[in-house]
Amino acid sequence: MRVNIRSLAWIGLLAALGGGINAALCLSGWPVPPEDIGDTVFRWHLIPAGAIHGALLAVLAMLSVAIAKKIPTFVQWMMVPIVGLLAGWVAFIPLNLSLVDQNRNISVLWSILKIARTEFAPRPASRDSEWAGGQNEF
Repeated sequence: MRVNIRSLAWIGLLAALGGGINAALCLSGWPVPPEDIGDTVFRWHLIPAGAIHGALLAVLAMLSVAIAKKIPTFVQWMMVPIVGLLAGWVAFIPLNLSLVDQNRNISVLWSILKIARTEFAPRPASRDSEWAGGQNEF
């Protein structure tokens, strides 16, 4: 597979279209309204933020594939979670800027701190936690 600027542009454009459509559907509440996110209100600028989010995820994934072709297979598999985490973090920044009224620096740091707090920080469960026998239990 050959990755060049033209193919990256097409992938980014189509992914942006998909992200924008997804955000428009979330904004309209069709077919199912999104879950309650506290006092967050969806506004029109969620659509371009969703488009940027989709484009970033797709383009970063394709760039990582293009770079990884020259790396041994074992190392490629070791890179998968790291690339996924970094691409998800970078792509989440525009959504955070759109959904929460914060400046850019806080949006960048908030994503890192949220990932670190929820994924990597061990903490005891409490009775009133939504993760301890509450709504988010599998």
